Amino acid sequence: MSVAPPVKTASRPPLSRALLVTMSVLGIIALAQGGSLLWQLATRPVEKPQAESATSPPTPAPTPTAAAKSAATQEAEAAALAAEAELAAAEAERQFVAKKAEEQLVSVIPRPTPLPSAQTTSPQEMQVNGLVQLARTLRDRGDTATALTRLREAQVLSPENPLVISEMAMIYEKMGLQQKALDQWRRIVDFGEKAGIYYAAAEAKLRAAELAIATPALTEDEIGGSLIPQDFNYRPPVLSLNQPGTVEDTGNSQPLRKFRLRVPVKALPGLPVDAEQVVIQVYFYDRLQDGSLVETTAQVDYRWLARRLPDGSEAPIDWSSGQPEVLEVTYEQTGEEPEADGRFQTGRRNYFGYVVHVYYKGQLNATHSDPARLLTEFPAPLTLQPSDDLPE
Repeated sequence: MSVAPPVKTASRPPLSRALLVTMSVLGIIALAQGGSLLWQLATRPVEKPQAESATSPPTPAPTPTAAAKSAATQEAEAAALAAEAELAAAEAERQFVAKKAEEQLVSVIPRPTPLPSAQTTSPQEMQVNGLVQLARTLRDRGDTATALTRLREAQVLSPENPLVISEMAMIYEKMGLQQKALDQWRRIVDFGEKAGIYYAAAEAKLRAAELAIATPALTEDEIGGSLIPQDFNYRPPVLSLNQPGTVEDTGNSQPLRKFRLRVPVKALPGLPVDAEQVVIQVYFYDRLQDGSLVETTAQVDYRWLARRLPDGSEAPIDWSSGQPEVLEVTYEQTGEEPEADGRFQTGRRNYFGYVVHVYYKGQLNATHSDPARLLTEFPAPLTLQPSDDLPE
C-alpha cells in the first residue's frame, strides 16, 4: 500500500510592524467618515413634494392608534346618521297621520252656510217695517192704543206677516188682555215653520200659558173661570184643561157672528188615558133681547185637530205623546129664528159665552167658562149622565 506524501505549504515572509500600524490608522479614519455620513443622513430634514402647497402644514404619518380612532369615529358618525334618519322617518310618519286625522275631522265639520245674496226690499215691506218700528216706540211710551192702530195699518198691507202679528200679541200682553194675546200667538202657530223664529216664540208663549190652566177653585173675572171639583175621594182627576182660545172671530160688532173655539185637553203626567172614556161637552149661550141667557141656536160643529207625525201621517188622539189634544168647535150664528107663523126674525139674540166640561170614565175632571158667571148659572154635574154624548 502506498502512502501519499504530505502536502507542503509555501511560507510567507512576516509583515513589518510599520505596515500594520499604517493599516490600522486608515481603518479608523474610514470608520469615522462612514459614521459621519450616516449622522448627516439621519439628521437631514425631509423635503416636501412640489405638488403640495407651501403654506399647508405637514401631515404627520398615521400611527396605528390614530387609525383605530379614525375608524371608531366613522362608526359613531354612521350610527348618528342612522339614528337621525330614523327620527326623520318617524317625524314624517307622525305628520302624515296627523294630516289624515285633520282631513277626517274637517270632513265631518258642517260647512258654514253661505250668506244669502243681498235682496232688495220692496217699498211695501219698507212701509210695513216703518209702521212696526213706530208701533214699538209708541208701545214703549205707553200709548198702546195708537200702537195697535199703526199695527192694524201694517196688517192691511201684509195680512199674514208674523212680525206684525207678534207685535200685536205683545201689545195685548202689555194691556193685560192675555186671551187676545194668545189668539195672536195661535195665528202664528197656524202658519207653521214658515213663520220662522216667530213660530218658536209663539209655541213658547202657548206652552207657558198651558202651565196656568186648571185652578182648584172657581175664579170670576172678565176673561173666564175654571173649576176642578174638590170631591175626588174615590178617583183623582186624569185630564185638565188648558186655556181655550178663539180664532177667525168676526166679533160681537157683526150681526152674524162666526168663530172657532179651540179647547186644549191635557193628561196629567204618568197617567195613561183611555180615549174611549173621554167625553168633552161644549155649550154655547146667547143673550136674548130681554137679557136672559139661553142655549144657542147657532150651528155648532166639532173636530179634533190631529198632530202630524214626522212621516206626514196624522197621530191618533190618545194623549200618549204628553202633548195636549185640541178639540176645535165652530160656532156660526145665522141670526134667523123661526116664528110661529113661519117667518124668520133676525137680530133677536146675540152670542154671550161658552162652557166646557171634561169627563173621564164618567167623572168630571175639569170645566171652564167665559165669562165666569156661566159656571154659576149652569153648574156642571160631577158625574156624566147616561144621555150625555161626546160631541162629534
